[in-house]
Parts: sequence; structure tokens; C-alpha cells
Amino acid sequence: MPPSRRSRHVSRVTKPKSTAAAPATARRTRSSLRANTNNQDDSIDQNPLSSALEPEAPESALAMTVPQITAAAAVRVKQEPSGSTLAEASSSRSQQLIPTAPTPAAASTTTPLTELVTDLTEVVRGLRSEVSQYRQETQILHNETRTSRAETRALRDDFYRFRAEFRAFQGEIDELGLRDDIDTIKETTSGFQYGLEVLGENIQALNESMVDIADFREEVVGLRAGMDEGRVQSEDAREWLDGCVEVLEGLTEQIQEIKMMPVTGVAANQQQRNGYYDQDGSDDDELDDYDRVRDKVNRFVDEMTGVLPAGYRICF
Repeated sequence: MPPSRRSRHVSRVTKPKSTAAAPATARRTRSSLRANTNNQDDSIDQNPLSSALEPEAPESALAMTVPQITAAAAVRVKQEPSGSTLAEASSSRSQQLIPTAPTPAAASTTTPLTELVTDLTEVVRGLRSEVSQYRQETQILHNETRTSRAETRALRDDFYRFRAEFRAFQGEIDELGLRDDIDTIKETTSGFQYGLEVLGENIQALNESMVDIADFREEVVGLRAGMDEGRVQSEDAREWLDGCVEVLEGLTEQIQEIKMMPVTGVAANQQQRNGYYDQDGSDDDELDDYDRVRDKVNRFVDEMTGVLPAGYRICF
């Protein structure tokens, strides 16, 4: 069988005439070309679409020298992709060559997506406005807090100032000795109020006694008139006067008890100090009543002291 054109070309180019290492180089070149050819055949068998799409090598490549073939083979090995890459490239090329019509699902997903983006944009705008409003309110609260703090400081300063003035006033009172006078005035006022209450009770009892005294005086006056007219005997007059003396002694003891009560004693002591009730020029009705009752009691005691001896003298 006659050799093919490619085999004659390979046998012609693998016989160098100038170098001694040409046979080894030619063997390596043939083995690399054979390996590349086998790899290309395998890839073409695996991907028939890529072999159909790739153009054939030009005829000028048969006239290349051994170094050019070696360099071209090395570049081709570096540039050729692997089997999976060739499959992906062939599939992408086939997809580019075959026209595809748009599916209705892809067209339908575009509108909800746009609406979702629009809704999210509106939500973000609302959140921004709320955040801005919250910042304004926070600033207002901050300003009000600062104002309230300033007012609190002013109130605290006023309180400290008032406390200092009050302590100074207490110190002045202690220096002047007014605290003891104030306590004395309080005690005197309390005692005076108690004395007024007791005095009211005593005045009530004295009024009842005055009624008895008035009746007694009427009896004494009638007794004297009867003795003057001779209508009353000495024995009857003596018994009558004895009864009157007993009544008068009881009234006298009652009057003495009233005079010895604390309020009466205080009044007497105050009268010894140039008149306590009249010193301030007050118009107290209760005190005036007390003065009148006291004067009546004193006059009654004086009258009874003068009446009894006269009665005894008349009777005996």
C-alpha cells in the first residue's frame, strides 16, 4: 500500500541533516503529535457537535518545520480545555444556536418582584420618616429634661438657702434666750386655758350658791322685822338663827374653797402685780365676769360678818 500524504510529510520532516540529535527530537515530536492526535480524536468522539463546528487545519500546516510543530503543539495543549469544559462549551454553543422562546413563568415572575421592591421601598421610606420623627421627639424630651434639671437645681438652691436662713434664725433665738420665754408662754397659756375651764365650773356653782344666799338673806331680813315688831319669840329666833348660821357657814366654806382654787390664786397673784387683767387694756367678757363675781363674794362675806353679830345681839 502506498503511504499517505500525511505519512510522507512526517517521514520527510523527521529526517534532519544538520544536527546529530535530530533522530531523538523527531521521535519525541512524533510521539507528542500522536498523543495530541489521539486526545483530539477522543474529544471529537465524545463531542461530535464540537468536531462538526471546528474548522479543519489548513494545508499550510503540513509545510511547518519541526520546531514550529513542537511550539504549536505545546500552545495547543495549553489552550485546549478539558473534557468537561468542552462539554460545557458545546452545550452553551448549542443553546446559542437553538433559539428559545420566552416562557410565561419568567414573564409572570417579573411583576411580583417589581411590586415587592416597590413595597420594600415604601416601607423603608416610612421607617425613615418614623426614625426622623422619633429623633425630633427625643430631642424635645432631651431639652425638656435639661430644663427640668435646671428647675430642680434652682429649687434645691432655694431650699438650701431657706434652711441656712432658718438655722441662722434658730441661732439668733438661742442667743436672745427667747426659747425659754416661748416655753414659759406656752405653759402659761395652757394653764390659763385650764383655769378658764375650771373657772366656768366654779362660776356655775357660785351662781347656785348665790340663789341660796339670796333666800337666806330674805329669811334674815324677815327675822329682824319680826323681832322688831315683837312677833318672833327669843327661842324661835334662836333656833332660826342657828339654822341660818349653819347655812352661812356652809356657804362661807364653799366660797373659801372657790377663792383657794388655782385660777383664783393666779388671779390674786396677778392682781398683786398691778392688775393682770387690766394691764393690757383688753375687754375680755369672761375675765370681767370673774371680777364681778369676786367682788360680789367679797361684799357678801363682809355683810354676813356684820349681820350675824347684830342678830345675836338682838336675840340675846
